[in-house]
Amino acid sequence: MEAEGLKAAVIVRPENIYYLTGLDHYGFFFQYFLLVPLEGELILVTRRMEEVTMSVMLSNARHHGHLDHESASDYLVADLKDLGLEEAPIGRELDTLIAPYNNLEKVMKALPKA
Repeated sequence: MEAEGLKAAVIVRPENIYYLTGLDHYGFFFQYFLLVPLEGELILVTRRMEEVTMSVMLSNARHHGHLDHESASDYLVADLKDLGLEEAPIGRELDTLIAPYNNLEKVMKALPKA
């Protein structure tokens, strides 16, 4: 990330989330975002009902859970803003079957300078 001038990366592929956090389960049928800032704590955005699983399986990331009627994209936008990254260069994974592009597109539209 540093070599590419990125301040953060958004990871969506289950195998990459597993590699970075150790999260190993079958819950990837809903949108997951792993926010990897260049500096600081990783943040995993998932459904709030996953709190128990995340508390057991995640040791190097903070869980940010949303309700089922809320958007994971909105939570990711809030996390990026909280970290002061609303205008920062951010890398993103686009090649995945699990995360529809329109979810990430919502984030890009909410943060047009990032």
